[in-house]
Amino acid sequence: PVSFFRLLLAANSGNAINVLTPSGDGGEFIKGNLIKEQIGGAEATSSLLLWNFLYALASKSIMLAGPVIILLWWLFDGSAPISINLALMFLGAGLITFTYVPLLFFLVRRYGAEGAASLVHRLPILRKRDPSGLIAFARQVDDAFREFAGRYRTRFVTAVVLLLVARLGVVYEIYFVVNRLGMDTSFGFAVFLFSGSTLLTTVVSFFPTQLGVTEAGSMGLFHIMGLNPVVGFSQEFIRRLRRMVFNIIGLIYLGYRSFASEP
Repeated sequence: PVSFFRLLLAANSGNAINVLTPSGDGGEFIKGNLIKEQIGGAEATSSLLLWNFLYALASKSIMLAGPVIILLWWLFDGSAPISINLALMFLGAGLITFTYVPLLFFLVRRYGAEGAASLVHRLPILRKRDPSGLIAFARQVDDAFREFAGRYRTRFVTAVVLLLVARLGVVYEIYFVVNRLGMDTSFGFAVFLFSGSTLLTTVVSFFPTQLGVTEAGSMGLFHIMGLNPVVGFSQEFIRRLRRMVFNIIGLIYLGYRSFASEP
């Protein structure tokens, strides 16, 4: 029972913090804290775990589709905008970054949050503390996580489909922007550009304040692909401006909630 508008503001607050933190994960704590008052801590945590897993699954699946499209392009057309070797290199890098998705799925199914909590409690700094509260909370997270995928299977599948549509929306954004910048390209090639952008995001996510790093990396990617580096920089910068609008809204909301009367 969280309103769409409030969820939107919470998500944007977390995304704004993600941009400022190494690995881009610091905002997940913000998102969880901003919605746990409405749905409870265990449900908030499990929904974030599920969201991040499905987001990775959708993004990495389309990322792998990019180089596959180029290879099929060569197979049936005899030519493509990108060489076979470069497409194979992107496919290999994509497969490497995709490996953590099935690994995460295995760990969640095999050990879950309760197993992770037990493992964390073995750390010397936490070993003397009573683990019962942490273990009980982790068990609630596991129950909520597994119940959604099991009891609400239709909603689970719908969430996967919606995330795939959302990721394809990003592909269309790339297609729209690069064409407006004068680079005549197809939607299929935009999927490949999405693959490059996703791989680049994986690399630069370890840099705090990613502004400038992503744009420079996009210039390098376009240069490697034999495309105009200026278009690579420009399309990334234009898309960042769109994201920054929502990040500013999220930071304003985060500031408002910091001074609000509710806990």
